Amino acid sequence: MKRFAPALALWLVAGLPGARAADPLTGGCAESAFRTVFPKVRVDAVHPTPVQGLFEVVAGESVLYFAPATGHLLFGELWSKEGVSLTAARKERLLAEKVVRLPLDRAVKLGDGPTVVIEVTDPDCPFCRLGSDYLKTRGDVTRYVFFHPLPSHPQARAKAGFILAASDPAAAYEEVFSGRYDEDPLPKFEPAGRLEEHVRLVEELGVRGTPHYWIGGEHVAGAGLDAIRNLLP
Repeated sequence: MKRFAPALALWLVAGLPGARAADPLTGGCAESAFRTVFPKVRVDAVHPTPVQGLFEVVAGESVLYFAPATGHLLFGELWSKEGVSLTAARKERLLAEKVVRLPLDRAVKLGDGPTVVIEVTDPDCPFCRLGSDYLKTRGDVTRYVFFHPLPSHPQARAKAGFILAASDPAAAYEEVFSGRYDEDPLPKFEPAGRLEEHVRLVEELGVRGTPHYWIGGEHVAGAGLDAIRNLLP
């Protein structure tokens, strides 16, 4: 979990004089007040915070903070006195809830070990290849790979499409990630439409960049090999 020096980093976005007050201890009243003051903002959930009179509002991928008594809306990060970002922790929980709903049967499956690793990757991302090189040495994992080719890698979409269209996607994955087609052209293939599905699923997660890993419900962003090792048995 991300840590920093104890702080309360909140920026004022809007405060409407005369906004309807609400019982600061009641989430339902806070949600009702929020919808009245900001009727055009999508609200998914409202939770109390450790700060009296301040409520956390989950709005899509955003986490905001609302003071029902005054109608003020704040955007930023809320930190505990122990130096833990409560905002980042909430976003991780929201992301974890989405990850468990991923259709793993649509992923490229690698390995057959007892520990499940879910990956979001790009065939031409050097950090993705670094993580892949490590994970393929582990015989105790089953990897479910979803592709998110980045615009900065012009050949990544074609390589991901080739893998997903192959009769043996696991073998095609190993060929591509070994660098075999970094200089040589890809064999001809008929796109199977699965890449668009992968891109949509990753966009719905709301993650940016690659790689991303989930091991036992814990998230690792980037090729943090030490973090990955620590999460594996």
